Amino acid sequence: MRVDLLVENISKIKLDWERNKLGGFTATSKNGNNVSKFDCFPENGFNVSSFTVSDGGTELLQDQRASWEQKNGIWYVKKVSRAFNWKNGSQSKTVFAYSNFEINPKVDSSLFKFDALELPEGAMVSDNNPRGGPPAYYVRPAGQNDLKKVDDLLQEMKSRTTTQQPGVSRKKKGSS
Repeated sequence: MRVDLLVENISKIKLDWERNKLGGFTATSKNGNNVSKFDCFPENGFNVSSFTVSDGGTELLQDQRASWEQKNGIWYVKKVSRAFNWKNGSQSKTVFAYSNFEINPKVDSSLFKFDALELPEGAMVSDNNPRGGPPAYYVRPAGQNDLKKVDDLLQEMKSRTTTQQPGVSRKKKGSS
């Protein structure tokens, strides 16, 4: 549910809010013929529990739902479903559900290294990172990548992008 895009563009979108009979809120916006709606209910901590887009009539184009649960005062999404009715007549549905949820579990730092993925040779890695970089690359046969060096290089690049401004050279005293 891309509510983040809604919030980002909130000043550009006219939302009509109404309190629904269950004590929550329904927000509606129109973009051309399309009508978008999302619902927030008190039993879900007023988190968004549904988001739909229709053609303005009876044709539902998108139907996204979230089931929320609370554990130790923390709300989390237990299940999300997304259904799409495409213009070409095809349909798709995706469901994602947690079978187990822990708050702030201890996670070994080695699991955040590339080799922890245990990808097979030739597997494509697609990186849609909004900060840029290559959009995709392939896992090479063993021995062609020193994954430790790759992780070290990634860490060095991250530190340079956060500490060094573009076009500014930072030389140590006494270096040429």
